[in-house]
Amino acid sequence: MRKIYELIIKLIGREMFMYLVFGVLTTLVNFIVYYICNIILTMSAGLSTTIAYIISIIFAYITNKIWVFNSVTNTKKETFNEFIKFISARIFTYFVDLVLIIILVDKMHFNSLLMKILVNILVIILNYIASKLVIFKKRWHMRYFMTFSYDGSNFAGYQKQVKERTVQKVLEDALKEINGGKLVSVSASGRTDAGVHALNQKAHFDMDKKITPEKLLKGINSLLPEDVYVKKIETVSDDFHARYNAIGKEYIYKINMGEYNPIERNYCYQYCKKLDLAALERGLKYLEGTHNFKSFTKANDEITDYVRKISGTALVRDSKDLNMITLSFVGTGFMRYMVRNMVGLLIEIGEGKRKPEDIIEILKHEDRTFAGITAPACGLYLKNVFY
Repeated sequence: MRKIYELIIKLIGREMFMYLVFGVLTTLVNFIVYYICNIILTMSAGLSTTIAYIISIIFAYITNKIWVFNSVTNTKKETFNEFIKFISARIFTYFVDLVLIIILVDKMHFNSLLMKILVNILVIILNYIASKLVIFKKRWHMRYFMTFSYDGSNFAGYQKQVKERTVQKVLEDALKEINGGKLVSVSASGRTDAGVHALNQKAHFDMDKKITPEKLLKGINSLLPEDVYVKKIETVSDDFHARYNAIGKEYIYKINMGEYNPIERNYCYQYCKKLDLAALERGLKYLEGTHNFKSFTKANDEITDYVRKISGTALVRDSKDLNMITLSFVGTGFMRYMVRNMVGLLIEIGEGKRKPEDIIEILKHEDRTFAGITAPACGLYLKNVFY
């Protein structure tokens, strides 16, 4: 579905796509209201049609204003005038529809169904042009795309939470100050949990204020706390989305098999025991490929598809300290706790408690209880996001 959506967006653009979606919904609203008035409330056909048309017009106006054209009006008078223009355009195109059908079907005797389809397409195009060029005053904004890193030790995760310190909150607070006190919503490629770090997290945001990426980069870093740093900012098109345009991510997990290091306790899992690295590497290979990873994530009613593809894994030993190992995972997407749960199982394999081949059966069970422990958050890093 996502690939189909992306293809449609490339062909006709997000704005036109949203316009068509809400056009279909408006037609559905019209039908439902007419059915309620005429069938359930037993009103006359004429009155039912009138009520249905008025409600569907109001619905179309609100959805077009907010979700399609992102229109801005500063006063009630401006809003009223905009609404009158919208109604006038719809009434005009309604009569265009009637006149063309009469001429083409009744007078010229063209195919009735074909002509109705063509005329409806023409009306849709006329309404779209009128809405875009004449009716709605689009809110000006610039969309920015940023790459940033953060130390997750003192954050309750990336996503905003009530009364909690989060990465999203400190970013939005800094941007709000730059944007003259107006709220700026930051949309990241995904969220990370408390204690998880990021080397190259990605996000986009819109601003009403004109400012170059260079000045914005300097300004935001001067306002951010020391545990967050923005590396790069660039402008992107309005239909770009940091989450939905991402095609893959890379996570790494750091483990210390040597002596406990209190300085690194928040940045590397202090396992402090030897692991069978050969077994661990074999286990990594069993995780590669396209699988149902339900056994490695928290049960979630919102998730309907647990299938993900891990295109590459690796185990790297630090050349300066052979007790330090880094596990890496590259895939199309990762669910909550997925990497930490995979690492927890790999640690059990490295301890000799499980065999690498057990992963095959664990994947088949599609049950979290079969996959073992969850590795601590401190060793996990979002290394990169791919587009």
